[in-house]
Amino acid sequence: MKHRMALHLFTNRVHHDIKNLREVVDLTERHLKGEVKRLEERVTKELEGISEKEEKEYTIGWYADDFVRLDKVYPNIQRRALFTTLMCMTEADLLLGCLMCRHAFKIPEEFKKKGNKRTIVQAMEYLQAHLTIRDRSLNSEWELVQNL
Repeated sequence: MKHRMALHLFTNRVHHDIKNLREVVDLTERHLKGEVKRLEERVTKELEGISEKEEKEYTIGWYADDFVRLDKVYPNIQRRALFTTLMCMTEADLLLGCLMCRHAFKIPEEFKKKGNKRTIVQAMEYLQAHLTIRDRSLNSEWELVQNL
């Protein structure tokens, strides 16, 4: 019973973290798309009041950098930041999982990071070694983690 409770708490935390991160991703993407739309509307409104072709081209050129930043640069920065956040959350969740499983299953060996090998990989190896996690059930996720 204690084992199931520990694993249940751990999996709930992981699912909660993933759900929250997905919500942040969706919110951020919607916000950036909304900003692009608002900029398009502002430029369109400004262009309506301009009759000369050269002034229209100047106005479009004036806003071109804003479009690039909102449509390409900012989303790229945000996605890299979210990837970093995901990796940190994964590491923290795995370390918590190692700690919880050690106590719940009375594993004598404490998880300790050794050498330069990535913590996420070492934590997965620790859990696999002590809980006999089947590699086949995690093949795609494990391959992804090892190639990051």
